[in-house]
Formats: sequence, structure tokens, C-alpha cells
Amino acid sequence: MPNPLRVLDAARRVVDEINELLAHSGARLLYEDDIRDAAESITANIREAYGRREGAERNQFFRYARGSAEETDEHTRPNFRIRRIDATRYWRIHNRLAAIVKMLNSLMNNECGSAAMSALPSALLSVVTSAVLAVPLHQR
Repeated sequence: MPNPLRVLDAARRVVDEINELLAHSGARLLYEDDIRDAAESITANIREAYGRREGAERNQFFRYARGSAEETDEHTRPNFRIRRIDATRYWRIHNRLAAIVKMLNSLMNNECGSAAMSALPSALLSVVTSAVLAVPLHQR
């Protein structure tokens, strides 16, 4: 079973990278405060999500975290374009943020699926599962 808290570890790496970047960048970055706030919001919302019930309530905080990851990425891009962030660092941050977004999407999809499936009576669940498994993956 995959570890759902891997997304929190990845988000913490982004926060550490952003804080190091802000502390040691030669020139002041554009949107500096926004970058810091958005990056820290990713981890805060993931932690908040795991304090909530499974399903819609938890997914709402995963969506907030996803939005913060996208905001962090959007604010680092112009700094890369004007060469205030070097290419190696920018692409490392960008790729981690893209992975975090994918992980959050996966967690939300699993949450929706597990919440919907747990509401079905077990007899119906076995019929639905059998029907889904009978359909080839490329047709789903």
C-alpha cells in the first residue's frame, strides 16, 4: 500500500528549498512573500486534511494544498524568466510541485472512490467491482 504521507514529505522539501532560496538569493525575488506563504500553505493544508474525516471534507483541504502548490509554481516562474532563480533550482522546485499536484489529485480520487464505495451495500459492491474489472483498462 502506498504511503499517503509521501506528499507531505515532498511538500516539506519544497518549503525547505523555498526558504533556502529566499534566505540566500542575491537579488530580491518578485512575489517573495507570496512564494513563502503559498509554499508553507501546501504543508499546512495537507496536515489539516489528515485531521478531517475522509471524503469531501478531507478533499477540500487537499484542493487548498493543490492550489497553493500551483500558486507557488506560478510565482517562481517569472523569477526564473528574469534569471533571479537559476535553471537547476527552478526545475527542481517546479518538478517537485508538479509531482505534489499529481499526488494530491491521486489522493482526492482515492478518497472519492473509497467514500462512494463504502456507502454501497457489500452485495452491490461485489457486482460493481466485477463489472468494472471486466472492462479493459483502455475502455475505462
